[in-house]
Amino acid sequence: MMIKKVLTTILTLLFSISILFAQNTGHKKIGIVLAGGGAKGVAHIGVLKVMEEAGIPIDYITGTSMGALVGALYSIGYSATELEVLVKNQDWMTLLSDKVSWRDRSQFQKMYGNVYTISLPFGVNRTKSKRTIEIPAGFIKGQNIMNLFSELTIGYHSHMSFDSLPIPFACVATNISTAQPYIFREGILHDAMRASMSIPGAFEPVTYKDSILLVDGGVVNNFPVDIAREMGAEITIGVDLDNGFKETEKIKNVVDIFEQLNEMLGYDSYCSNLKLLDLHIHPNLKEYSIASFTSEAVDSMIAIGERCARAHWDDLIKLKKMAGYDEGYMATHVQEHKMRAEESLFVSKINISGIDKRDEKWFRKIINLKDSSYITPGTIQEATNQAYATGNFSQVLYTIEGDGPYTLNFTLKQKPPRSIGLGFRFDSEVYAALLFNTTFKMPRINSTRFSLSGRLGENPWGELSLSFGDGFLRKVDLGYRIQYNDYSINYNGKRMASIINLNNRVYLKALNVSRGNFNFQAGLKYDHYKFRDIIAIRDTINEQINASGDYVTYQAGIQFNNLESYTFPRSGMILRINYDLLTNNFAKLYNKKPAHILSYKYTHIISLTNRVKFIPGIDGRIIFKEFRDTPLPFMNRVGGIENGRYVEQQIAMPGIKFSEIARNSILKLSANMRYDIGRGHHAEIGGAYLMNQDKFRDMIRSEGTWGIKAKYAYNAIFGPVSVVYSICDIKWKSSVYLSAGYYF
Repeated sequence: MMIKKVLTTILTLLFSISILFAQNTGHKKIGIVLAGGGAKGVAHIGVLKVMEEAGIPIDYITGTSMGALVGALYSIGYSATELEVLVKNQDWMTLLSDKVSWRDRSQFQKMYGNVYTISLPFGVNRTKSKRTIEIPAGFIKGQNIMNLFSELTIGYHSHMSFDSLPIPFACVATNISTAQPYIFREGILHDAMRASMSIPGAFEPVTYKDSILLVDGGVVNNFPVDIAREMGAEITIGVDLDNGFKETEKIKNVVDIFEQLNEMLGYDSYCSNLKLLDLHIHPNLKEYSIASFTSEAVDSMIAIGERCARAHWDDLIKLKKMAGYDEGYMATHVQEHKMRAEESLFVSKINISGIDKRDEKWFRKIINLKDSSYITPGTIQEATNQAYATGNFSQVLYTIEGDGPYTLNFTLKQKPPRSIGLGFRFDSEVYAALLFNTTFKMPRINSTRFSLSGRLGENPWGELSLSFGDGFLRKVDLGYRIQYNDYSINYNGKRMASIINLNNRVYLKALNVSRGNFNFQAGLKYDHYKFRDIIAIRDTINEQINASGDYVTYQAGIQFNNLESYTFPRSGMILRINYDLLTNNFAKLYNKKPAHILSYKYTHIISLTNRVKFIPGIDGRIIFKEFRDTPLPFMNRVGGIENGRYVEQQIAMPGIKFSEIARNSILKLSANMRYDIGRGHHAEIGGAYLMNQDKFRDMIRSEGTWGIKAKYAYNAIFGPVSVVYSICDIKWKSSVYLSAGYYF
């Protein structure tokens, strides 16, 4: 009796399965094809939103370039709404670059700033017959975009068949060696996404399986309807982003030329794929380009995609019926995300490849992750950012494999040991200046670096330096610097002297340690000043302070810096305190006690609203010495828009155009209000109050100097462009200052 019941149950189950299978095979398979098109690919999201509303079941997804990115994420469970939120919240200019987050940079990098317009690593390939210089194969390595892909595809980091994804998926790249399409139907998902969107010349090609060099699939097959058919799609719906060939008068820039070339290269395959479609959805995106990543453009293109799909509503319903589904049938998009950024994973082992075994200890200290511990994907992402921010790697990639406990794999690609940097600046005081740097280092991370830097233009300088250490946590610096200065100095608003001098400096930073947002330095410098010509207009300069000669300064300093960015930070603060002991013979200053010098700086970015920032600040410098005994090169200076304008100790002061000699104790209080207009535009108003006395204890009785300013700035790709109007109560004479490029 029991056996009979069991057999009856099994037969019933088998019969039910066979009915379901028969019903399933009665439905035709629907494939959706998402074309490439750079920024225009966000229109796919609007189309997917409408398809979800219409209840269209999707059995296969194929895509190229941006279509591959949208298609891959949709295939693993991201809904159209989630994708819309995702693309709208991205900083696309940062994402499509190798820009390092300012927060992730070391204190060494923050102190050095962001001065180079162009920075290019290069290698030297040596053969028996010749040496050739190797330069990058693309302007963008793709670190930031890979960070995002890795984060979004956590749970799909293992090598797998893409047919096993919640929705079977395939995408197209181009084998640049054979000019043939490379179809990804298996592999690591984020690798396939990255390869499919590697725009030639812009992004560095992807080296796949150690020997295959892949670039953007749009070169050979930008609209892969044929791949969807090969996968098994019986009905195909294609979202086409093609704009057609541009007329001559509409080809105005390199982006237009690239789009035109892309149309030409893939035209034959595009035409043949059009014939394989059952429904052609073609949003009108002629007003936009592959580079239209502004927030306004993204919003508009998603809306255009949605409107275009709604115009085909009846066609979508007809295709659903053609596939064997009732009109009222509503397909449910699978919501499968295997891991979230906040989930804790037990990682049994961390593997590191791509660096010398002797550098692994340093790398583990940077990422601060340990074997056999619980780690969140978000923490792994932060560790990846930290490692990339060291500047030692062109790529830091990771995968999480296994079903628990997990294995975390880091794959590193070291930068070439040589690099060159160029910076350009124009302003209305020094007119034009060029900054250059070339750096050579040994292959290991913890190795010696040799650097040659210089500035051409007014008051030029050159510098040679040797650095020992990893350049991120700790290092020792030894260097030589020569600088020529030709400038005027004022006193109480009156021109006092024109000065020409040559400064030779040798310095040693014996202790240079960075931890988190803190940096500590200690060392000494030797300066030789030669005043070749001083034209004294007034008798304020006397023989005691007008002294060429040799000086030895012992130095120590500490800095805290958690500013959110180098230019126009939205949050954070900087606090810097430096102490110098000035001598001219290692012990005394002209047979008297050495001069003690304390300098300090504090700036805080306080966010009142998303756009309005209040920026209070304090700057000061105290020389514990009689004013008449202070050597001219070390006297306090104020004036200009930027600190260190003509001499390194100069403190900026609105309304004072050039360099003013100040007394031995100065304190500047400032307050500025900045409004971030948007799209890189900023407006700022503010003022400063400067107190200036021989003794710090007399500061409170100082009558002080007021200065106010109004500033407009645009954060251009080559550096800030700004115009500043300022005035102070010294003669109430106003000045206008124009500048373009990073300050150096």
